[in-house]
Amino acid sequence: MEEKKLKIFHLPVSENATNTLRIKAMKNVFEQQELAEVFIYDPKEHEELTESDLKHAISEADLIMARETPTPMALLVREKFPRKRFVYDLDDNPWEVLPSSTAYKNLGIEDVIINNKPVWMTGITQGFNRYKNIWNLIQYDFMVSQSDLVTTTSIALAEKIAMDYSKETRYIPLYIDFENYPDYEVVSNTKKKDEFRIVWN
Repeated sequence: MEEKKLKIFHLPVSENATNTLRIKAMKNVFEQQELAEVFIYDPKEHEELTESDLKHAISEADLIMARETPTPMALLVREKFPRKRFVYDLDDNPWEVLPSSTAYKNLGIEDVIINNKPVWMTGITQGFNRYKNIWNLIQYDFMVSQSDLVTTTSIALAEKIAMDYSKETRYIPLYIDFENYPDYEVVSNTKKKDEFRIVWN
């Protein structure tokens, strides 16, 4: 008798490098090793799916997964399918963002003035609203609190979530498929022969 594969339904994720390393790479590994069938829902790519189709796909799944940014769909899944196992993946700490970070725009909850100059001021700094950001953090609280398991990219973040939320956590480092990154000869383009520059994007 053929062993039943785990069915995973993944909530929508945006297109960026981290999501590729965390989600799409995981999907490839799971399917290559025949461990699970992973469906990553993309509203644009799967626009032909009806609400009934989505409910059926979620009901058939053994596990629901979500990553990083909270989505209204996560709340909907918890309302309609409260018994489904839910895993949330988080690679950043949204609760401890410094004003020096651009992420403070969407996660900072205090106005910041340095040398009598407003750096982050609600109603003054374009795009910054500390009241809206409080709501953003509440959504992160929800995503962590309602999950059965939280996976992170760092041990420190896993320990923080386990302590603050009494949640089961697992540290899973970033997965890199080296077949996608062939070897290149690194040649210095500076005048110093023993020096070369690295650009991190």
